[in-house]
Amino acid sequence: MDDQRAEHPADPDGPPLPAAPEARRGWRRAARAAHVPPPGWPSPPSSTPPTVPPAAPPGWPPPPAPPVPPAPPAPGAAWPAPAAPPAWGPPPDPFAPPGADPYAPQGAPPPRHKHGVRVWGLLAIALAILMADVAVLADRRGGNAVASGLPLSVAVEKQLAEEKPAAAARRAAERDKAIDAMFARRADAVRKRDLAAFLADVDPTQDEFRTRQREVFTSLRRLDFDHWSYERKTDSYSPGSIDFERYGSIDDLWLPVLILRYRLKGFDEGQVGRRIVYTVVERDDRWYIAGDDDLEDITSSGTSVRVDPWENGPIVVSRGPHSLVIGHPDDRKAIGSIRREVEEAVAHVTRYVGRKKWSRKVVVVLPTDDEELDAILENPTTYYDFAAVARPLATMPRGDGNREFAGSRVVINPDGFDAKSDFTTHLIRHEITHVAMFDRVGPLTPKWLVEGVAEYVGNAGSRYPAEVLAAELTESVAKSGVPETLPTDSDFGLINDAGIGYNSAWLLCRYIASRYGVAKLLRFHDAMGTLTGLDKPGEKLPRALRGVLGTNETTLLAGWRQYVRAAVADLSKLFLKPGAPFKEADRGRLTVSDLAEQKGLTKARLTAARVERTSVALWYDGPSKAPRRRLLGTLIVSTDEAGAAAVERMMTDRLRPFDSVGQPIPHGRIFYVGTEIGGQHYNETIAVLRAGTLVMEVRVAVPGTGDSSADTRRFAAAQYALVD
Repeated sequence: MDDQRAEHPADPDGPPLPAAPEARRGWRRAARAAHVPPPGWPSPPSSTPPTVPPAAPPGWPPPPAPPVPPAPPAPGAAWPAPAAPPAWGPPPDPFAPPGADPYAPQGAPPPRHKHGVRVWGLLAIALAILMADVAVLADRRGGNAVASGLPLSVAVEKQLAEEKPAAAARRAAERDKAIDAMFARRADAVRKRDLAAFLADVDPTQDEFRTRQREVFTSLRRLDFDHWSYERKTDSYSPGSIDFERYGSIDDLWLPVLILRYRLKGFDEGQVGRRIVYTVVERDDRWYIAGDDDLEDITSSGTSVRVDPWENGPIVVSRGPHSLVIGHPDDRKAIGSIRREVEEAVAHVTRYVGRKKWSRKVVVVLPTDDEELDAILENPTTYYDFAAVARPLATMPRGDGNREFAGSRVVINPDGFDAKSDFTTHLIRHEITHVAMFDRVGPLTPKWLVEGVAEYVGNAGSRYPAEVLAAELTESVAKSGVPETLPTDSDFGLINDAGIGYNSAWLLCRYIASRYGVAKLLRFHDAMGTLTGLDKPGEKLPRALRGVLGTNETTLLAGWRQYVRAAVADLSKLFLKPGAPFKEADRGRLTVSDLAEQKGLTKARLTAARVERTSVALWYDGPSKAPRRRLLGTLIVSTDEAGAAAVERMMTDRLRPFDSVGQPIPHGRIFYVGTEIGGQHYNETIAVLRAGTLVMEVRVAVPGTGDSSADTRRFAAAQYALVD
């Protein structure tokens, strides 16, 4: 059931305000005001002031302090002209985006949005440091390029500019101690569910921010955490890069980098580590948390608190034995529906991949809109229009030391999401398969194997045939034929159609499961996921193919191409063309019910054999009413080789009463049967053959006592050669 706990905290600002969803959205602020160097620069003598450098553009470090003028000259003498400060060099970018994330989401295709600024390069940063005695900030991933080694806040920056490093160090130490204590109180308030204590450290002058913080606290109360803490890092952001005026009269302002650590009770395996930045201000000798969005329009990622749904408005929570679904009030019905889908999907995925190395606990997040989606995905630069993403979470943010697996989130794209569609069932099964397999994927696991296994499990049991589930590949095969190579990683990006990549990966993994079994498919996946052989990456796939499947890439490709042809190619084009003097009488597709009736079988048996599609064609030689020869072809496709073998047995077993043995022919058997067609007796020979998952029946009938076996053998061989 949905969790809607009542809140009864003491609120120092009065009763909780009603939710204002529209006011909560759209926190993309306009560009900040231009950088103004902090106050406190030394004033030159009034008679001949030294040249003062212009105010820095937005995001630049402040200029160095002007040189100290010489002692006053003798009375009546002129002041010497002081040296001008250095000219401004190229602007350093202290907010360069981080490197590639080893915990990148599984199966997510490439970008649709890009945010943030571009890197000017470390050379520009080094140049700025050399030109100024004090640099404001190093890059966002490491330390401070400050002569004193002090993370800068406004007051510390001022003291350094006044050449008072000892005072700046004392000031920084006092500030650090006060802010550490403040965030310790905040963490304690979250753990104890104490709203008054939580708001006590929120800037009393920032009404809008206090309202949002009360909203955040209310949302946190709907969840169960068994850990919540903050750790302040040694790096920080330049206070000169934001708009000071919004905070009014303050004694100091700082943008420290924090690591928030939390663990959702019963769902996260470790403490999730988030890299966040708050704006903190000092008023009347007390520090407060004053804002959380000053860097949103400046940085690309890694600073926003809005990576978790409780920071994006009131939440609704729906729990199950294996599921925790978090969304917002407008999506209450969808959230309950998703929870039911997740519970079913966990059981479904477990049947296929087992319980190895996963907790069978899933957290799903349903954002309200694209803006929240971007925030939760940390301003994605590796996504495009996806339906959902499974994300592994780490104990440390990227770039902040050793990282271990802490948990996962399945994030659903709200754009066009329909909780009641058949696709949703597949989607959630697919993403939960990723969750189950996160710990079994390695750096050399090809994308086709990662996504193919997820698609295989996601589509298992679907009532739709491959040509529907793999619509993009079906269209591609119709235009260009079956693929010539195995899928590559680029097939899952923007350069090529990712839909074809996913379809191909699915059918490749379904083929491996069909040919070698599901257990070997998973063993092959795990073999590719190990950390062995990283020194010789080119040998990893051949070794795993040989060691687990007993095959090689060439043989795998040949068998898969045949499988794709049977699964999605136009079956009518797979029939042999007997040529003159035969004329085509009819061809078409059959339903499973039609096939059962035509062949004297039962629909239940054919369904159990996983028959996916079937087609028939009829040719005749001579007059249509009394032909000299009749040729009937039937093609039956199962999803796997075991099912096709079962169909082959059904077809031959129904013929044994007429010909108890049948004669073996290449790839099958031929049977002799007498039959009545239109009141006339015919001798008929029937060949039943199988190529992988495709079962073929070729029947040639001649009137009277004629022998059609030579024709049947010839046509059967031609039919097999056409599909092999």
